[in-house]
Amino acid sequence: MGVQYGADDENNVNAALVLFLEAIANLLKPRSVEWSMKRVVLKATFNSASYTVGTDGALWTRLGRSLRALLEVKKVQRNQSVSTDTKITAQEAAEMVGWLKQFPGDAEMLLNGNRVLISQDANQIFLSFAQVNRQYYDYIKNGKVAGDPFLSIRKRGP
Repeated sequence: MGVQYGADDENNVNAALVLFLEAIANLLKPRSVEWSMKRVVLKATFNSASYTVGTDGALWTRLGRSLRALLEVKKVQRNQSVSTDTKITAQEAAEMVGWLKQFPGDAEMLLNGNRVLISQDANQIFLSFAQVNRQYYDYIKNGKVAGDPFLSIRKRGP
């Protein structure tokens, strides 16, 4: 498994990721989006249950303040154990579902039907792409199971 890296504080990892992404965004002109370390609280409400999850930051449009990407950071590497990887993956999936429930709409039109979550775990960066279809929206909105109501999340990295 090799050397395991970690940080003393998750805030250090969060700041490093946002500063890195801001440096990349500064190469684009005009800048219509901005990265933020401000936590985004997402609530997913279903028929008889709900949950609330918080992200470690986000990409917002400057005009209209539309959410375009989520950030999640951990001070440890996800591959340190199967349990750690499973917990981080479940949290990221819950954040994606919370985003879909609270902000349905056009965000996925920007990336060929995908929403994106960028995560940094210690010294490793991952991109997760959630593929959304109409049947899945019907499922999370109305509980209607028809067709192929699954959320597909593809993770790339480190």
